[in-house]
Amino acid sequence: MKTLYLDPIGGAAGDMLCSVLLDLGMPLSQWLEELSKLPINNYNIATKKVMRGAFQATMMQITPQKVHVHQHNHEPHPENWDHHHRTYADIIKIITTSGLKESVQKNALQLFAALAKAEGKIHNQNPEDVHFHEIGAVDSLLDIIGFCIGIDMLQISEIICAPLPISHGEIKTAHGKTPLPAPATVALLIGRQTRTGFLGHEQTTPTGAAIISCLAKEGPIPSGVLQQVGYGAGKRNPKQYPNIVRGIIIETQQDDSVNEIVEMQTHIDDMTGEEVPMLLETLLRNGAIDVFTQPISMKKGRTGNLITVLTTIENQQQVERILFTHSTTFGIRYQIKKRTILQRRHESVLTRWGIVRIKIGAWAGEDIQTSVEYEDAKQIAKQQGIAIREVMEETLHCWRSRK
Repeated sequence: MKTLYLDPIGGAAGDMLCSVLLDLGMPLSQWLEELSKLPINNYNIATKKVMRGAFQATMMQITPQKVHVHQHNHEPHPENWDHHHRTYADIIKIITTSGLKESVQKNALQLFAALAKAEGKIHNQNPEDVHFHEIGAVDSLLDIIGFCIGIDMLQISEIICAPLPISHGEIKTAHGKTPLPAPATVALLIGRQTRTGFLGHEQTTPTGAAIISCLAKEGPIPSGVLQQVGYGAGKRNPKQYPNIVRGIIIETQQDDSVNEIVEMQTHIDDMTGEEVPMLLETLLRNGAIDVFTQPISMKKGRTGNLITVLTTIENQQQVERILFTHSTTFGIRYQIKKRTILQRRHESVLTRWGIVRIKIGAWAGEDIQTSVEYEDAKQIAKQQGIAIREVMEETLHCWRSRK
């Protein structure tokens, strides 16, 4: 399968990510033809080769198509885009009435659902009430939807991204002076590895953060045959670093449905009922994939617990440290096992109560399992005073009805 490895050397923004796809060979004319299916006009897209540090890269630029002549100096300048501030509902309509492929629409809807959830949390609004400012502008819409079109055109099966650079300082936005990293960027990247950026430079934008957080996994360059490399440039050309994102397409042979895990076990008979649940929670926060206990009878007739922990080979030592420091065990048994798993992805579903995430499991390209995220459903059930089962059933109904 085709894996796209992204190296955000200078950062990640929507235009940079589209530019790297163009540099990797995405046909510009076909891409523009797909973008023309969106009910959006008054824009022009141009590309050119630029130098960023020592690297030649492709830079894409989106500008208003209409030109206005100033009355005083008679100089032409681009006319402002209409409907700069769009609601989340506006954007859903733009995507779902576009005529784009279903797979492209799904990815785009997932991205904007994540953005709406992030913005809603920041501004204390329901996601469906969010008004997008910069993200609602024509160029940002085309960046995000254009990337979804691009990975479909290049037949990318998987995206892996290195840690994103996060800066500090402040910039000017539609909300006035805004601290870096932008609040939406922070909300979207919670739980992901990042690295330090340059003062006052917005190296990772909300559009870039949305694309990476929703569509890309974290990890190193995978094993496989390196096929292509491309460079996408940002508009700025700072002296401190090359403002580019590098993309590498690798043909990987690995079947991700089969992988190796470590199964670790220990017997414990001298921990209280209050201590064991805390041990399980600590393990899950520190590298365990799953953990469970079984009651057992031990030597001398004592009752105890068999604690089983599943983890990756990379996290084995960390999990061992937790078991030795947070439990009373004197020894741990382990063995390497193979497991077969469904290909998993997450989607955000807009229900009448707000956004709820679901986990989808696919086998041979077919979706065969769906599961509503428990924490999302629990939170809404508490807020609305309804049964959690009602939230789960409604969420699955909304997800199926939009397929």
